[in-house]
Amino acid sequence: MKASKIIIPIILVATLCMSWFTFVSGTVSSYTNYRACTDEAEKSIEAGLYEQAIEYYKKSLEYKRSEETYQKIKESYDKLYEEEHTAFVRNLYLEDMAIASTEFPKNALFWEKQIELEQNRCATALAGHRAAILFNGDLLKLVAKLL
Repeated sequence: MKASKIIIPIILVATLCMSWFTFVSGTVSSYTNYRACTDEAEKSIEAGLYEQAIEYYKKSLEYKRSEETYQKIKESYDKLYEEEHTAFVRNLYLEDMAIASTEFPKNALFWEKQIELEQNRCATALAGHRAAILFNGDLLKLVAKLL
């Protein structure tokens, strides 16, 4: 009976110590991985590799979801979209800003950028339709002259 009174507390203390060790090592590991991803992203930005930086920042979100990381993703997209003003980049940017505004709905910058990108998308589509209408109108005038 006396042996069990000593062994049970020792087992409980050992279990408690092991669980705290597991918790602390997991936290340290997550933080280390997060810092490694953000450091790589910053190096990529310095090298002008904005797409790669965005991917590193997205990977860092697996370890820690923070508003600051989404802000850095936005800044990287701003630089990328300035360089590569394409519909593909705009749509990726729009998708990520939608996720950011869902995660952090009180951040107005994410909402404003999402609205700006939508307006840009609509303006581009409208300009394309206007050009098609003008082209078709010119084509009809040309056909009328030939007949």
